Amino acid sequence: MKNNKILLYAAVLVGLVVIAYFLTKSDGRKDSTDKLKSEQFFKIDSASVDRLEFVKNGQKLTLAKVNGLWKILEPVEYPVNQNFIASALSDLKNHYLESIISTNPSKKENFGFGDTTFTKLTVFQNGQLSGSFLIGSPTSAPAQTYLKRVDTDTVFLAEKFLQNNFVKPSFLDWRDLLIFSVPSTSIKSLEYNFGDEQFTVRQDSIGNFYVGDVKADSNVASSVFTMFNALNTQTFLDSTLAPDSKFHATLRVNWDKATDFNFLASGDSTNTQYILQVSGNKQLFKFDQNLGNMILKRKSEFLGSKK
Repeated sequence: MKNNKILLYAAVLVGLVVIAYFLTKSDGRKDSTDKLKSEQFFKIDSASVDRLEFVKNGQKLTLAKVNGLWKILEPVEYPVNQNFIASALSDLKNHYLESIISTNPSKKENFGFGDTTFTKLTVFQNGQLSGSFLIGSPTSAPAQTYLKRVDTDTVFLAEKFLQNNFVKPSFLDWRDLLIFSVPSTSIKSLEYNFGDEQFTVRQDSIGNFYVGDVKADSNVASSVFTMFNALNTQTFLDSTLAPDSKFHATLRVNWDKATDFNFLASGDSTNTQYILQVSGNKQLFKFDQNLGNMILKRKSEFLGSKK
């Protein structure tokens, strides 16, 4: 009798274990919050990463390290903002998969993995393919993003992975905005040509500014010269100018050599846009009237009360 009770209890226990197993076993469609150990899809050494390929909506962006500096190889060839690369590489090295959020394919769009919303990232290290994964939406918490393997429906929550460090509003937002950079103290003079007015603003060895033999307003002149420490564009124009384009103004910056800046104005006086062509640079730059007015100043503005 006693043995029968033991056998009955054992059978009941086995039955409970079986029931618990099937209740908790994932069928591939249930949400999950399983905790993971600190891991990544594949091991990443940020110092070894030398190529990143992004694909979204069929469009491809390729970034690669060339002679120690990162640049875009496609869809255009152009230097990359090195700070953007540093942030992305840091996240690649330091992020980890904190938990499984879902294995339900019908819910993947909730996490940014719809047909047009995710970004595929492929990583190369030392010239060799390391692997690929998909980047989905960020969470409301800082530096958390949903990631997914290419070939499974499992959605992971990644910590220390800031989506903005990888997904820009446009692929070309990775470009370095810097147009020109030379220390203002190295600039000897600025030669302006507005068509109806030509003049030169020069800087002497102790930082005084002159228009001809007349001392210029130091605040105005200094503000313009200082802009060339790091002159940035607001956006880019990825086309060519018509052969008969007539520039609104030209500016020659004389330093160790001469660099010419040609300005083409469009629009009206209330909404002027400038296209800038710089000697030695095939890229065209575009910016608004405010930035244009900070560079293109008339002789009377440099002279101030002395005009």
